[in-house]
Amino acid sequence: MKRTVFELSRKVRFLKIERTFEKAEEAIAYAETQPQTAWREVRIPHDWGIEGNFRRENDIVYREDGSVKYTGRTGGLPTVGTGLYQTSVFIPAEYAAGSVRLEFDGVMDQSAVFLNGKRVGSNHWGYRSFTVDITDSAAYGKENQLLIAAEVKPENGRWYSGAGIFRPMRLVLTDRIHLIPDGVQIHAEVKSPDLATVSIRVETSGQAQKKVRMLDENGVTVAERMFGEKSAELNLPSPHLWEIDAPYLYLAEITLLDGVGKELDQKSYPFGVRTIVFHPEKGFFLNGKYTKFKGACMHHDCGLLGAAYNESAVTRQLEKLREMGCNSIRTSHNPPAPQFLNLCDRMGFLVVEEFFDEWIEDKCQNGYHTRFEEHAEKDIRDVIRRDANHPSVILWSIGNEIPEQLDPNGWKIAARLRDICHDEDPTRLVTIGINRADQAIPNGFAAQVDVVGLNYRCRSYQKFHKDHPDYILFGSETESSWSSRGEYKLPVVYEHERVIRDDLTVTAYETSMNRTYTPEKEFSYQELLPFVCGQFTWTGFDYLGEPAPYDEEWPSRSAYFGIFDLAGLPKDRYWLFKSEWTNQPVLHLFPHWNWQGMEGQPIQVHCFTSFDRAELFVNGVSQGMRKKYYGFEHELEQYRFIWKEVPYQPGELRVAAYDDDGKIVMEDVRYTAGEPEKIVLTPEKAELARDEDSVLFVRVSVTDAKDVECPLANNEISFTAEGAEIVGTDNGDQRDTRGLTQPVRNLYNGLCVAAIRWDGKSDTVCLTAVSNGFEKATVMIPVAPEKD
Repeated sequence: MKRTVFELSRKVRFLKIERTFEKAEEAIAYAETQPQTAWREVRIPHDWGIEGNFRRENDIVYREDGSVKYTGRTGGLPTVGTGLYQTSVFIPAEYAAGSVRLEFDGVMDQSAVFLNGKRVGSNHWGYRSFTVDITDSAAYGKENQLLIAAEVKPENGRWYSGAGIFRPMRLVLTDRIHLIPDGVQIHAEVKSPDLATVSIRVETSGQAQKKVRMLDENGVTVAERMFGEKSAELNLPSPHLWEIDAPYLYLAEITLLDGVGKELDQKSYPFGVRTIVFHPEKGFFLNGKYTKFKGACMHHDCGLLGAAYNESAVTRQLEKLREMGCNSIRTSHNPPAPQFLNLCDRMGFLVVEEFFDEWIEDKCQNGYHTRFEEHAEKDIRDVIRRDANHPSVILWSIGNEIPEQLDPNGWKIAARLRDICHDEDPTRLVTIGINRADQAIPNGFAAQVDVVGLNYRCRSYQKFHKDHPDYILFGSETESSWSSRGEYKLPVVYEHERVIRDDLTVTAYETSMNRTYTPEKEFSYQELLPFVCGQFTWTGFDYLGEPAPYDEEWPSRSAYFGIFDLAGLPKDRYWLFKSEWTNQPVLHLFPHWNWQGMEGQPIQVHCFTSFDRAELFVNGVSQGMRKKYYGFEHELEQYRFIWKEVPYQPGELRVAAYDDDGKIVMEDVRYTAGEPEKIVLTPEKAELARDEDSVLFVRVSVTDAKDVECPLANNEISFTAEGAEIVGTDNGDQRDTRGLTQPVRNLYNGLCVAAIRWDGKSDTVCLTAVSNGFEKATVMIPVAPEKD
């Protein structure tokens, strides 16, 4: 019988219970006392926490003396409790002779699965995918009642985890003899430019002949073989290599056949052909080409969508990072959704896939340490088996800033986890993120991994390389800069420690950092030290929770670290990275030029640029030429121009970049805006996908009578839509306590976004924005045509 897959994403009934239980059965019994009206319909993936408002009482961690240690550490959203999801699944009668299972890509955090009132499975960790075999529990030829209980305890992590069935789930129907989930392992080895060998290991539920057919991107068969054993090797002639700029993917179609050639099961697996080499002196090579990691650390939430996986929202994040020149992602600090790795495969991102933020020693009350000793080995093996076929994954990371790095015996745990990784996947190296290298190197901890990840230690790269020339080094977490988009604080100072401001903002001049150093300093070391394989900046996007530097202050509920804010709007630092990580011309002037009441007073002006010379003008009057200086001693002058005292006069602030012949080759301008007069809606894409899961983001601003954007505007904007659902709104303000799913938002420093989703019926969408004192604004967005 044919493999049939049903994505379980529609018409799922949901009930939130504001407490946890000893057993999931107790939660179900409690739910029976609640009225049917307490249940509501949701779609999967679903995150119940993001639907609430941000409140201090949702998220407080106290010290032993009773004082507040953290507020907003996990986002200030109502995640703690138990969520029940109920739906029915019809299982055809013919599959009584087959095999039936439920596949979950992630349920946060601990879960139990019930079918027709009977517990059939459970899972101990939200980031782990799992499968529940219901072959012997299902009722065939009729509807089956499926119920999933998801429980989230307080302090289950150091950031916003989300809550509920936050990644896809599906019902899979197959023959009794079928491909085991995550039981196909594919490894390609390049022998020469004209030949690669592809090793395939296939696990099945019973005896069967295997047929492997390899197809190129045009669907043409390029290799084929029948075999009866578990493993086979095929020759792949003239292989196309998987590259960052050309991520070529083959497809391995695997068919199981019985003794007379009847098909039992079939599934296709994308894979790539590439070589990766790490060298302690020369750095990292992809397909023989020297390659630096231009990487970003990324948490798993998608801003206003919370932790619920959404393909379009994740694609948006990756596209914005790619435009900046980013080529690598570190999944901080947990395994991602498998769909995330599919995107990285297709888009050409290198991935360091991380497993844990805790081992045995705790960082938070209900973190992974509560399950490490019982589950760590199996969890690592399961994740590797699930993700090893992805060409994007280049390293397994066994942990992040693990407290055991300071333990004299901590190296033993690191060695055990490394060996598990090597046993499950001998083709990849193992790393870890170390933030206490001065202790972790002498005590032998660092030596247990193949590639040493150093967090915030660019100044020590040379020393560690000299002392340990056999180490392969990279910056696993770098800079840790803080900023609030559009908040330009005067005077401009470099803040290397936590600075508390009454308004709970951090300067947008990109001069504040978490006891570390500027991105410019990391760049200077990365450029001059080829043996360092690259860096992963902390972080690509702001994320929910961990609102340092305002750990104790409220309202402060999301991170300040991102190059993009939580709404996906770029901070000024974006242009710094783009100037360094791409070959595109970059000239970005800041701050804004609206300083009413400060006429004649000095304003410090900065410019991130790829050019070597530039001149600044105020209303046509030169404020001086600046040029770049290079070397370790010129941390900032390599990457930004600074005019320290520019007298403010309303009008035009303009910077011009010059080539070697003295000709102007690029300009950037800031104008003083007048009073806000018009709302402007700018969709990020030309059309809305004809897909009820895809989300389109619309940028919202206000302009004056001359169409100049007003950078200080904070007007409240309300949204309605015809032909679409408003999924949520956001403005990137880390202090905004209004729930992100609400269709109303104040502009923050002139900007916000609204996210919409197709209603499943219309061919055109109309988004309307209204605000007191403005005429309503509308934008018509076509829905993509139906596919043939």
